[in-house]
Amino acid sequence: MTTESSYRYQNLWVPSTFRAEFVASNDSLVSLTNPRAAFGRVVDLWWHAIELGVMAGERTPLATPPRPTLVSFSEADILQSDPWRVTHLELLVLGEQGVDAACNPATVILTANEYAMTGFRLLAEELRGQSDLQAHLFSLVE
Repeated sequence: MTTESSYRYQNLWVPSTFRAEFVASNDSLVSLTNPRAAFGRVVDLWWHAIELGVMAGERTPLATPPRPTLVSFSEADILQSDPWRVTHLELLVLGEQGVDAACNPATVILTANEYAMTGFRLLAEELRGQSDLQAHLFSLVE
């Protein structure tokens, strides 16, 4: 479809409340150095949130411009470190919205961010009140 470099300047978003509650806490979901963290990088957590949104079949629309309740944690060019992610996102958009949308990096990333917003909401509902986030996430794996 498109080259990964064409994704530069497309922001990847995380809700600021989710980031404050689960990413910046002592028992963080995200850490390269904490073996108790479920995800090594925020982009991996974002990817999981997309998966949850897709499984739920729900996209949470983003305001234009994005609301102040969202924090950009990276530009989409980070996806170059795992180029298969771009392919997967483009295929998702191709199946839902057609070729023109799948060839437009802004549309691809918007769709991914909207699925991620749903996933972050579902993940927060699941994790809120849990004392051991990693153990709780593993308990959900069948």
